[in-house]
Amino acid sequence: MEEPEIYSSEEVRRRLNFEDRTFLVVVALLALLGVSTLVLSLFSLSSSSAGSLPSQNAPPDVQLRPEAKVMASQFRSFTEAIPVISYVGNNDLGEGEMLSPLAFAEQMQLLDEAGFTTVSVEQVRSLAMRDEPKLPLKPVLITFDGVSPQVWTDVDPILAKHKFEAVAFVRDSDLAQSTQEAPTNYEITKALKASGRWEFGAHLPANLLQGTDGDSPAWEAEVRTTLSETISAIESQLGALVLSLSYPTPDGALAVMQSDARGRLPELVGEQFDLGFVNSPQSIVVTDEIDKTFAPRLAQSRFGSSPEALLGAISEALPQWPPGSLDTLTWATNGDGTCFFSDRTLVISADQTTTCQLQSSIQEEWQDLVLSGIVNGISPSASVSIRLRERGASFVEVSVTHAEIVVQRVFDGVAAMSERIPVASGETTGPHALLVQLRGTRVEVTLDGRELMSSDVGVNTGTGRVSLSAVVNEANSITVTHV
Repeated sequence: MEEPEIYSSEEVRRRLNFEDRTFLVVVALLALLGVSTLVLSLFSLSSSSAGSLPSQNAPPDVQLRPEAKVMASQFRSFTEAIPVISYVGNNDLGEGEMLSPLAFAEQMQLLDEAGFTTVSVEQVRSLAMRDEPKLPLKPVLITFDGVSPQVWTDVDPILAKHKFEAVAFVRDSDLAQSTQEAPTNYEITKALKASGRWEFGAHLPANLLQGTDGDSPAWEAEVRTTLSETISAIESQLGALVLSLSYPTPDGALAVMQSDARGRLPELVGEQFDLGFVNSPQSIVVTDEIDKTFAPRLAQSRFGSSPEALLGAISEALPQWPPGSLDTLTWATNGDGTCFFSDRTLVISADQTTTCQLQSSIQEEWQDLVLSGIVNGISPSASVSIRLRERGASFVEVSVTHAEIVVQRVFDGVAAMSERIPVASGETTGPHALLVQLRGTRVEVTLDGRELMSSDVGVNTGTGRVSLSAVVNEANSITVTHV
């Protein structure tokens, strides 16, 4: 049995003091650890709340009406102008100037099906400055005034689905940083920038337009300073190049300005911006003839939520081809004969087979076409063939002879389908009004107002050129007037 250790009273006091101090140190460390953990938790929660973004919503399922699809399939190609569409934003109910996500998705779906491609502000600027930019067929610029959570949650996913891009004209509030729990417009704006789908411009504050005097040096200085500070803020906080500005919406803010100030404002804008966009009741397209500081936009309030109304508004605003505008085009000759075109009359003189191919800057992209004219010269020894969507060895061809009408689709040199309709003796000889329509996969041939053929050519052959050929066994000519 071991003897118990015996300590002196001094040793006992020393041991007790050491244990007390150790206990206090341990307690203090535990307390400090607890406080630090609490502080870090609170900071993490605050940071997470302030910096987190709401989840993006899946694009709505869109079912366009049949009439909308017809409009899309028939929308003509163009490159001479750029329609500019002005949106404010989305909300669930589509109230006020905002669209519901479904309505916006329908409009983007219809633009996509009609073959539109979004372009950049730089491309719009180049067109306005007559720099002859390379533009896609059916270009369009989509713009939003201001940034909101719905632009991130609903608009951006819909744009991404269609590979569309857009421009956001940001306000001061869109660049304001905050520590509040909800995500700020600034955080949303940064996320939009990171997506690569968005460009940014400045939004002119409406308060600059109230009670202004165009001859006031103080007002002019305030406008210059505000615009300069906005450009600096966007470039420094977003790292974005700023080329454009949007005037306040609704447009009543401009209407109440004094006339001298309103006349001075575009000049002040033009000092620092290449383009100034304004919602316009007259025009909605940018051409090389516009005032760059008052570039027109189509406000969403003008066409509502209907996708057909949007497409109709764009169609009406595009420069229209004047009657007989094909007179400005040329026909390239292929064969031993000649192609002569003047005053809407095409004469094909042939010694065997001569093809007249229509020349146009957008000829490769023609898809749905209507060709009409008075055809003369068809006989037992002469016929005419019209090729549509001709690209390489693929095309749709309508041939008219004295005995039959033949429609065929050729793919890579191989006939994929062929349909023949006999005609009565003499029905195609002499001058006759011929109408050939190709829409989607259906070809219709009408002679003197009577439909002779309506044929489905099957798979859509895409896009391509137009050509007319005369096939004769002896020197002769085919004439098509009122083309």
